[in-house]
Amino acid sequence: MARKRTFTSWTTALKNHLYSTRRLTVLSCPAADLSSQPGETEAQFRIRLRQKVRENRDLAAEKLRRKYAARLQTLAGRLARAADRIEKQQAQQSSKRLSAAVSFGSTVLSALLGRRALNASSVSRAGSTIRNASAAAEKAGDVRNAEEQHQLLQQQYDELQLELENELQEVTSAHDADLLPLEQHQIPPRKADIVINGVSLLWLPFDSSGNPAF
Repeated sequence: MARKRTFTSWTTALKNHLYSTRRLTVLSCPAADLSSQPGETEAQFRIRLRQKVRENRDLAAEKLRRKYAARLQTLAGRLARAADRIEKQQAQQSSKRLSAAVSFGSTVLSALLGRRALNASSVSRAGSTIRNASAAAEKAGDVRNAEEQHQLLQQQYDELQLELENELQEVTSAHDADLLPLEQHQIPPRKADIVINGVSLLWLPFDSSGNPAF
């Protein structure tokens, strides 16, 4: 113990012992591209993992919303124009119905109050009544077509919205930190990285019972 080379051999033995027995345990989550830091516990690592997964989830969700935004906006514009078209067609239909009703009433009243049941004027008014009635019926068909187009567009919009919600749900499920598997790695040290500053000898005297004497 008084020779220097003894401490040198002990230093080498300690380095060999550390090299063969000591390992650094590292946790990793490949799905989140995250690994634990030296000395970090699993609980601490999972806290960082949850934060990273939330950030990844928000980015993925925002990217998905941007992907659907243009299509939803286009359908919303078409829906608005279709609703305006229905309102316009309904207004025109009401106008044609009123015109036909007024024309019909005028024709009947003229026929009842006139001296002769039929004349050129009453025939002309009767023809006008028929044309107004036909136009009103045509506008009714236009209203139905406009409503059907609006319903079709609404269905397409709802289906696209549901598709987006389903994909968002998949993103949320895929970014659940508590469900992501963890991998454990044992990293051995390199001898070149093991540095022993010094080896000292500590002498502790014991009494006859094997207890420290101090």
